[in-house]
Amino acid sequence: MRILERTNRTLKYEFVFREEFCSIRELRDGADRFLGWYNHVRLHSALGYTCPWAKLLETAKARNAA
Repeated sequence: MRILERTNRTLKYEFVFREEFCSIRELRDGADRFLGWYNHVRLHSALGYTCPWAKLLETAKARNAA
């Protein structure tokens, strides 16, 4: 449950509270940008300061090599 709470906090403080949305469409587009940033750019300390996408690829390559 703690990981979900941390993700929700990051969503609010790094995205929702910093932007103003005039429509649902703008919010959806912004959420897509946030998810891209969160998964492909933002470094996560729990993953050894790498982004989740890089960690996923690393894990997949290790499994395929075995």
